[in-house]
Amino acid sequence: MYIDAPDIETPSQLFSAPSSSPIISPILKATKTVASDQQLEAEVLSDVSHVALDFSTLLSPNTAVIRLFTLIGRVLVISSDYIQDHYISPDEWVFQLFMLGYSTHSFLKSVRPLVAAATSNSTLTVRDRKAYSLLFDIIGMSVLQFKTLITSETLEWVQLGPNEEMQLDGDFIYWLYSGETSSTRGDCNSTSDSISSRIFGEVQFARKLQEPLLTASKKKSKVKKVESTEVAPESRWRKIYVGRGGAVLLRISTNKLLDLMNDDAELSASVQRLVLLCMQEKLTRSCAEENISNSSIPVAI
Repeated sequence: MYIDAPDIETPSQLFSAPSSSPIISPILKATKTVASDQQLEAEVLSDVSHVALDFSTLLSPNTAVIRLFTLIGRVLVISSDYIQDHYISPDEWVFQLFMLGYSTHSFLKSVRPLVAAATSNSTLTVRDRKAYSLLFDIIGMSVLQFKTLITSETLEWVQLGPNEEMQLDGDFIYWLYSGETSSTRGDCNSTSDSISSRIFGEVQFARKLQEPLLTASKKKSKVKKVESTEVAPESRWRKIYVGRGGAVLLRISTNKLLDLMNDDAELSASVQRLVLLCMQEKLTRSCAEENISNSSIPVAI
């Protein structure tokens, strides 16, 4: 018995069918037109490279995305120069290769921590999730950025025994997870709802954020130098005293945090928002205490 087999389309027919589409067909024709004219292809690559280099900051605020567009723009610049006459001068080669290498290094530097956090097999613990919900989620930090801080060992959990002392030297920021601590500025416990009352060392970190601005400015008055040298030791040697039941704190390395902030503008904005929030809460609390003390003073009539 003979059975007729259905007609099967060949691979050439499968791939040629979409070309008749009213949407894909003009795109294919335009691509063939550009590829057939080297001068036109060079101009298109040059225009696209200018868009990638000059307008990448308008496309996304993410640092990794901006640096990716910059890297693509550098590749297109080299391609457009070479396509015109298949020749690039040696000095132009040196300059373009240097810029390409710098763009590649910057892109990998901003992407490497994110890739390490995304591919990490470690999961967030209960303490990590609580710290994120109570502190980092409020300032607009994403979960991936939080995992980046953990995988890069910027965040570490520290457990202190009863009556231990902890010195704030500006290298770390501490967030109280559980227990009680005290300092010259008042007592603190883990049940406090205020963020600023559970964080220590943010003032020293704020000064670290200002150091690049101060060094970049060429004109500095001698009065400002004297004030900075007089105020710094007092806050630098501030101590935190742990209560009788001990305490568990989240330690944040300021040096590693600054390195990550230099390669991630969104992370930098979140951390600066945290510092500003702590300053606002402390200022509001000090003003309220001052108003209470002034209202308690009897007024002579």
